[in-house]
Amino acid sequence: MVYDQDALTAAGVSAPPTNWDEVKTAAQALKDKSGDARLMMQPDWARYLAFHYAAGGTMLNADGTKVEIDTPDGQTGLDFYYGLYKDGLSTTAADAGAEWPGDGLAKDLADLVFEGNWVFPFLQANAPDLKFGISPMPKGPATNATLGFTVSYSIYAQTKSPDAAWEVVNYLTGPDGMAQWTSLGLAMPSRPALSDAWLAKFPERKPFLDEGDYAHGWGFGPGGQQFVTDANAVLENLFAGKEDVAQALTDIQAAGEKDLSPTGVATPSGSPSPVSSPSPVGSPMVGTPASG
Repeated sequence: MVYDQDALTAAGVSAPPTNWDEVKTAAQALKDKSGDARLMMQPDWARYLAFHYAAGGTMLNADGTKVEIDTPDGQTGLDFYYGLYKDGLSTTAADAGAEWPGDGLAKDLADLVFEGNWVFPFLQANAPDLKFGISPMPKGPATNATLGFTVSYSIYAQTKSPDAAWEVVNYLTGPDGMAQWTSLGLAMPSRPALSDAWLAKFPERKPFLDEGDYAHGWGFGPGGQQFVTDANAVLENLFAGKEDVAQALTDIQAAGEKDLSPTGVATPSGSPSPVSSPSPVGSPMVGTPASG
């Protein structure tokens, strides 16, 4: 959760929200102060999904063999997320004239957004005077939840230099190499042994690292990219008022059953990380965004 500290103070919000009720209260206070919705949330599966999990929602059943999205807990999550927009307490980047929520914060089109640690270099470059704060994702009615985005260094299957490629990848994913590229200010280390040194350089990012304890991985197996595309289309229809929450969940469940092939073993989906496009497909998150 990334917020404009001065805006929250001016609206009478003495502390950043820690749960969903407080998010709603803060959003109302910000709107009362400015006259406009200053909470920015996207019709985007990669941003919504953290709220889905925080409500107790699931993607798959307990043994990972069946899509299980359309549940009462899932409805609780989407009711809250979309409800903020429906009630005029949140806006979207497109509505406000921004490219993505971090851009909305930088352009003073939003005061409260949910983004990953990639927001730091962006705000430093585009809003260097903004006094912003970082807090953990607000706790949902069921639990704490956020998303963990990772990428990989990969070797081309038909490379003509397999030994050299293997040596490079081993270095980049090893402690020395990872310490080098995570020191640049965008990505977080995935090796716990590097945490202390990384935090010593970026102490303000501690909430992101702490949330790793309850982060859900971003990966849905074969068909994952198509599923994200289909789920986003449904969320866009929901935010456009073309269907209600119940129908949206039914449609997303159907998309999951069509696109995904759960086997009980989590595998990478090939879905892009939140920073792979100008309008990130991500949410409140920790992890290593695409940068390598």
